[in-house]
Amino acid sequence: MKDGTILIIETSTTVCSTAICRGDSLLTYTDDQSGDHVRVIYGLIQDSLNSASKRLSELDCIAIAIGPGSYTALRAGLGMAKGLCVSLGIPLISLSSLSGPASDAIQNDDAFDYYISCMDARRNDIYTSVYDRDMNCVKPPCIINLDAPELDWLKFLDHKVCFTGNGANKCKHLNLNSIYKIDQKLQSARYYNICANTAYNKADFVDLSSIVPEYLKEPNITIAKDKLANTLN
Repeated sequence: MKDGTILIIETSTTVCSTAICRGDSLLTYTDDQSGDHVRVIYGLIQDSLNSASKRLSELDCIAIAIGPGSYTALRAGLGMAKGLCVSLGIPLISLSSLSGPASDAIQNDDAFDYYISCMDARRNDIYTSVYDRDMNCVKPPCIINLDAPELDWLKFLDHKVCFTGNGANKCKHLNLNSIYKIDQKLQSARYYNICANTAYNKADFVDLSSIVPEYLKEPNITIAKDKLANTLN
């Protein structure tokens, strides 16, 4: 296995986050919770590089959390990642935004059968994906309404499960067996180092010309009343 120097960018939620890893080892990370991704993202990248004593020219590739998540935030992260890859001539890795929290939960406690990654999708919805303790994805990313969860998602709750991510607390009301864990945490680039290095060693790179965010849910775009009136005239 070769060790690459990887910049990780995570902008799925209101947290804008960057990290640098070398192989499986996390060198540094920087999080910002201002919600102003476009303004802060390049500064975060520079902060992470400086903290790791690295230069942009030393990067072997970039990993991006591709979604699901916020429409605008995901576009900001992917746009920056693609621009850097083109200018530096390095490849891009695409990672599910649900994979990082699950990977971190497994590293901290591998005693569970399944790790259910949950991201708040507003109201009583979550974006979710299920992984086993070897980080095999056994249920791909989807949207679950917790008022009426799908049966093929509920079946995992018959096992020892760990709910992880910023939507984990929303699952507390479910009828769970006696062996479960709630690992509530904000999104962060620091959770993706092992996923990124695994993809790097498999040369699992994406096509820069066709890669788009994986939203799962249609963006909630509103039009101001004055602008709406003008469009109707």
